[in-house]
Amino acid sequence: MNTKSITYFLLWLSKTDPTLISFCPKPVQWSRQALGFFVLATGIFAFLTGTYFIQTMFVDYNPITGLAESGLFSKIITNIIGLFWAVFIIMLDREIVSASSKWGAAIRLPLALALGFAIAIPLKVNFFQSRILKQLTLNSKVENAASANQLNKTINDWDSRSLNIENKINEERNQMAKWSDIMEAEDVGRSIKGRTGRPGRGVAYNSALNNFHLHQKFETQYVEELKELRSNMASKVVEAKSEYESSIINQTYDFVSQYEALEDLASRNSHIKFLAFLITLIFIIIEVVPALLKLIKGSDEYDALLEVRTNIARQMAFSYGNLAIDELQNVKNISTLNQHNYPYTPKEIIHSITLNLI
Repeated sequence: MNTKSITYFLLWLSKTDPTLISFCPKPVQWSRQALGFFVLATGIFAFLTGTYFIQTMFVDYNPITGLAESGLFSKIITNIIGLFWAVFIIMLDREIVSASSKWGAAIRLPLALALGFAIAIPLKVNFFQSRILKQLTLNSKVENAASANQLNKTINDWDSRSLNIENKINEERNQMAKWSDIMEAEDVGRSIKGRTGRPGRGVAYNSALNNFHLHQKFETQYVEELKELRSNMASKVVEAKSEYESSIINQTYDFVSQYEALEDLASRNSHIKFLAFLITLIFIIIEVVPALLKLIKGSDEYDALLEVRTNIARQMAFSYGNLAIDELQNVKNISTLNQHNYPYTPKEIIHSITLNLI
């Protein structure tokens, strides 16, 4: 695209006639091109924010990547809708900057403020998206804390009971090892504290053997109890997890949820609040600029030429109309008008007027 094409495009955006503007000084031409640039800027930002706004309606949160993702079809649809929104804004601003009356621009200012607020919201959400998704994840944990705590309590209770029995088993096995050692000392006559030191399987040996068998019996009972506990524990934990999954509140990551999270963050963080305000202000300025330029801009050479051409066209139309009326008064056979060969039928009059316009 060459410079001339860009110039014509900017003039089209400001609804400026390239032929008329060519008779004006360079500063006037640059001013009209600047108006077109600002109209283009508002359209670009409208496309970006409109596309993102619509896209947030089709997103799904991916816990693996930690991002809100959307499919190819939804991206195509959102781009098409965003394009229509951008064209709407561009056409609206074209009419504002080209309006002969400043009242249109004055009416556009409140609309520009509203649009500035509206299109800034999606960009703010996108700008703080990583913080927003983090906040939504935290909110989800808070909302499901009661269910998660109940699940953990159930698992911990069963683990505690299992650990208690395991400790009893270990204690019984330690006692078995102790009495086995005493039996061996009594049998061989090994001297240890509190024992007879005489070899042989006498009363002391039999007493130690009885204690060994007693603890062995307890150990066997506890092992069986642990097996039964673990068998019940597996089914109870599965049941508890099923109840947790059925009671869990799934977090939503649509646009409204993200915006609510942003407002919550802004209320608690002054830095985020300031940045969000700054983004809104920038978009309001961008939206207001075309209407504001129209209000503060005075009449220039292009406006004068345009007014002259409009007056000439109006007078020419009136002149041709009056001439046609005079001629029609002298028509003897009115049926010739229906044969489309009379020079002053409405179609021929309008054609003659357009041929003589600048």
